Amino acid sequence: MRIIINLLIFFTFLGCSEPKKEPQSKIISGDKVVAYTFSENKKFGLLDSSLNVILKPKYDYIFDYQDYGVIKTDNGGEQINGGDYISYETGKIGLIDLRGNILFGPQFNQIQISAKSAKVEIDSKYGYVDLKGNFLIKPKFSEAWPEIDGVAPVKEDSLWGIVKMTGEYLIEPSFLDLSEFNDGIAYFRKNEKGNYGYININGEVLIDGLNGAGTFQYGFGPINKNYKWGIIDSTGEVIVEPQYDESINIMKREDEIWIMQYDDERKDWKNIKKLKSI
Repeated sequence: MRIIINLLIFFTFLGCSEPKKEPQSKIISGDKVVAYTFSENKKFGLLDSSLNVILKPKYDYIFDYQDYGVIKTDNGGEQINGGDYISYETGKIGLIDLRGNILFGPQFNQIQISAKSAKVEIDSKYGYVDLKGNFLIKPKFSEAWPEIDGVAPVKEDSLWGIVKMTGEYLIEPSFLDLSEFNDGIAYFRKNEKGNYGYININGEVLIDGLNGAGTFQYGFGPINKNYKWGIIDSTGEVIVEPQYDESINIMKREDEIWIMQYDDERKDWKNIKKLKSI
């Protein structure tokens, strides 16, 4: 008799379990579907890969992609139908993880996610959060770039510096301009007269006193000295003396890295000098 009662309870429990929801959009990590968004009463929630509800509908929108295991949510935004496309204009943005845990309720005007943190904006001020639901640096900067290896270029008042995610400065604000880090190196401009150079994520100036600089790629960066363009490597050593009148880029062509220039007549990039094979 006890077995029959237990079976009745078991089947009653199954009959009362929440039915599977109809998924709205897939969320993919690598080559696997790891979650789905779904909609109910004009609100969005999250399903796991087996279509079980892990976050009940509470947001106006949940974005259908993940970055580093976190997903953006939104309240107060608006879906825009452009005829051939549908986009979404955000209101206030928050973050959840792939398990449906709420990391930050919708409160940010902008979020840019990187490997270990996200740059966030509140009322035109920028700061940083980690991907576990904690503020690293509350928004206070007038401009900022994403964090790389624990540091980020930020602008406070009118000058740029490099801040650690502890809130301490690696380099106090002293640059008129400072780019984001690429290949672990950023270019700077010291003053209105120019004086460009490069600095690495350790705060070491590789080279300065230049008339121009650009984005580091594949271990090389363009320099302009005496209004001629050349190339340095990631140690700051000049490996192609400034000699080109027109601006140059470092680009990959198949398994080779080249100095390239844009040809206005052909409307395409042309090879100037091979830097290395990879």
